[in-house]
Amino acid sequence: MSAPATKPPAPTKAAEKAAKPSPVETSKPTLKCMVICPTGNAGKTTTSVYLLYPRLEDPAFFSVEINNLSAKDWGVKGTYTFEGKEFPEMLREAMLSPGSVIADIGASTNAEFTITAAEYEGSLTHFDLFVIPVVDEDKNIAEAMRAVVQLHSLGIDPNRIRLLPNRIKRGKVREGALHSLFDFVTDSKQAWINEGCYIPESALFRYLGTNQLSASDLADGAEYMRRAKEATDRKEAAAMMDRYIHSTMANQVTKTLDHTFALLTKDL
Repeated sequence: MSAPATKPPAPTKAAEKAAKPSPVETSKPTLKCMVICPTGNAGKTTTSVYLLYPRLEDPAFFSVEINNLSAKDWGVKGTYTFEGKEFPEMLREAMLSPGSVIADIGASTNAEFTITAAEYEGSLTHFDLFVIPVVDEDKNIAEAMRAVVQLHSLGIDPNRIRLLPNRIKRGKVREGALHSLFDFVTDSKQAWINEGCYIPESALFRYLGTNQLSASDLADGAEYMRRAKEATDRKEAAAMMDRYIHSTMANQVTKTLDHTFALLTKDL
């Protein structure tokens, strides 16, 4: 008569834990960021709303602006608005915030904000990252360089001052006058720039802003196609079809922004 079969020993908790696949790291970084450039139409709010805001942990949004559109107008909820002279109030709220911070410094308040910040020695060093968006225009490039020099004079580590080319077509960052930025960084050693770190030219951003949407709102293009075909109202059908059409752009733009964000926040 054969011996009765014995049950294998129950796995230990340590063995069970080791057998489970490691979870994919999906946590977002917690950073205090400032987006700044003395000229308008450089892409500060685009950078803040569509690049930084979706990829930071629990971000509080501070809009330092009086004349132009702010993040609130682009559909960002919980936006705090300050004037340039209200630097100490903005700094207080930024330092008390438990999560990330995005301080979007508008062109209309930049000069006043910078002058006021200079009165509080070392205050800006509490921010982890300073992003300066810049487009291929001589005036904007010159002002971006001036912003770098100003931040450097206020004691900001050059590695934290990061130039971000904006409205780049087909990934060609060094075309036009933008090549001078790379020469400036090499010569001055006062900032950081990377050819793979940019915001692409895309009609998607204007569409998202006009409709107060995020790129993630367009993730399910098939659903918008279905709703467009089922709509009985012509206006509703057109709106849903527009969303479908723009959803075909969203995936590629999102991949580019994911790559840009990874480079922009590396080694801080």
